[in-house]
Amino acid sequence: NFDPDDDVIHMLYYAHPEAVLKKNKSCGLSIYDFDVNCPQLFTLIQSKDWDGAIEYAQNHPKEVKSWIFRRELSGNMRWRLLPLHAAIIFKAPVNVIDELLKQFPMSAKCKDDEGMSPLQRQLNRRITDRNVLESLMKAMLDPLPFITYDHSEDHRCVNYAKTCPKLY
Repeated sequence: NFDPDDDVIHMLYYAHPEAVLKKNKSCGLSIYDFDVNCPQLFTLIQSKDWDGAIEYAQNHPKEVKSWIFRRELSGNMRWRLLPLHAAIIFKAPVNVIDELLKQFPMSAKCKDDEGMSPLQRQLNRRITDRNVLESLMKAMLDPLPFITYDHSEDHRCVNYAKTCPKLY
């Protein structure tokens, strides 16, 4: 790995502050530059080697927690994402999504460079895989099947276990 600059740390802190602040490398996230040291898991996902990606994630769970970024020639951030975001972008089947979520459940709640969670990326597809949606929704709502709307006037709380029982 390498020593990321302040820009990268700031963006990662915005996306997942707890992991960036952790001192214990075995629990925190790794950072990779796509053009310098692209992780093998990302390469497998990008090439759509789904069986290889599943096996690699099982044998190298730390790499599932790796942020991959790429810069423009100008030095500005081009993109930043986790393997789960990449799996959504490259239309991975649900068994790949499930393995990535199993290895790093918090990845469902992490936002990429565009401020999108994996669920938001999946919802933006014209045609979406219902099973992938269900896996992402379960992970987003874990450990409790509730979403609190802090920005609403009445501070409603939606119980998705009751309103969407098929997911639970």
